[in-house]
Amino acid sequence: MSARDGSARDVSARVMAKPNRPAAGRPVARRPPSSQTVRGFDSLLPLFTAFLLLTGCVERKLVIRSEPEGALVYLDEEFRGVTPLEVPFTYYADPQIELRKPGFEAQRFLYDLRAPFYQWVPLDLFFEVFYPFTIVDERKIERTLRPAEPVLYADEATQEALLERAQETRDLLGAPAADTPLRPSTVDESR
Repeated sequence: MSARDGSARDVSARVMAKPNRPAAGRPVARRPPSSQTVRGFDSLLPLFTAFLLLTGCVERKLVIRSEPEGALVYLDEEFRGVTPLEVPFTYYADPQIELRKPGFEAQRFLYDLRAPFYQWVPLDLFFEVFYPFTIVDERKIERTLRPAEPVLYADEATQEALLERAQETRDLLGAPAADTPLRPSTVDESR
């Protein structure tokens, strides 16, 4: 063996003999033994976990029904569905609601959605975050649609004048009379 090999072994043996030695000038960070953990934290951990799991919330729903059912519902001029309809909402405001159904008069109205006391500042923070139960705020809107009245002309003379103008327009355009059935044009199939 050369002297070089022997000295290398000696250095590696010395490094191996001193584990966890800090670098020069740095303090040594020591961990407390497991028996010296903070005793208060151990008892609060299950309580804190239960608190996070039991936090409450507020569910807000707008339930819209009409008589007869099947009316189209537009909420703030956006189609949302057909009655009976349940729509979740986030903010308390005055939405514009429109109900439409063929053969019935359309109804357009503003609905007053006032916030209940548990949604007033600062109570809302408690009920949304810390209250351990779910609160359901369900607002019901029920409307009866009236049948639409047929559109009638003022009198027979007005109706006759309208039919005469329609015939004059047909004559100008060369269209067939109203009582003549339309036939498909003949196509030359020899081409």
